[in-house]
Amino acid sequence: MLNKQTLIGTYKMASGEMQREDGTVEYPFGKDAIGFLAYTIDDLVWFEVNAVNRSPFKNGDWFGTKDENEEAMKTHLSFFGRYLIKGDELHYIVLTSSSPNMVEMSKGGNFFYGATARLNERILRLTSKPYLVDGVECQTQYVWEKMILPV
Repeated sequence: MLNKQTLIGTYKMASGEMQREDGTVEYPFGKDAIGFLAYTIDDLVWFEVNAVNRSPFKNGDWFGTKDENEEAMKTHLSFFGRYLIKGDELHYIVLTSSSPNMVEMSKGGNFFYGATARLNERILRLTSKPYLVDGVECQTQYVWEKMILPV
């Protein structure tokens, strides 16, 4: 059973994949994507995943052209919010996200079921609930390694 005291910490992504209902496995951010995940003692969660070789905006500004912004959105996913542990499941209230639909699901302070979690030593395995991508049911499976940070 998942325990808050052992869950708390910062994790680096070891692997992440999306499986479609027909069994097809995809890597939306690439097999070499980089990601971080953090759970705090005060029930806050932060998640960020990026493709490794994202193209910088040509104009040097923080915001690119319409096409550049569209490409940047496809190579990044992040959210920040609150978490709740129920048995071996993590539930989330997403307060802000690169995906507006994640925030929409949390309106009114509603926790939604986010992932089944398995924590073994420093390895956290998260399997999402099914969700739609291009009208097809998918699930993500992420493996995270807890980082040992200097005190």
